[in-house]
Amino acid sequence: MKNLLLFLAAVIVLMGIWNDLSVGSLPSAQTVNFQKEVPAWESDSEKEYQSVTVKAGDTVLSIADKLSASDQPIDIAKVVDDFKRLNNGLNPEDIQSGQAYKFPVY
Repeated sequence: MKNLLLFLAAVIVLMGIWNDLSVGSLPSAQTVNFQKEVPAWESDSEKEYQSVTVKAGDTVLSIADKLSASDQPIDIAKVVDDFKRLNNGLNPEDIQSGQAYKFPVY
C-alpha cells in the first residue's frame, strides 16, 4: 500500500512537471489594455459640472442636491470624489464662502 501511494505521488509530480514544461502554468506575457471608466461629466463631449459661488451655510452635498436633476438620493462618496477631481483635490470641508467651485451635476 505504501509503495502504491509513493508511485501515485511520483506520477502526479511528474505530470505536473510535464504540464509546466509543455503548456506552462503561468500566463504568457501579454499586453493588457485597461480602460479607465470615465464619468460622463469628465468626457470631452459633455462636461457635466457647474461653477457655483458658495454662500454662507452651503455644503458640497447641499449644492450638489440643488443641482441634481434627479429625485433619487445622491451617493455621498461619489459626490465627494467627483468634487475632488473637479477642484484639483480640494477637500469638501475646505470650501470657503464667496469662492466659486465646480460641482458635479447628476
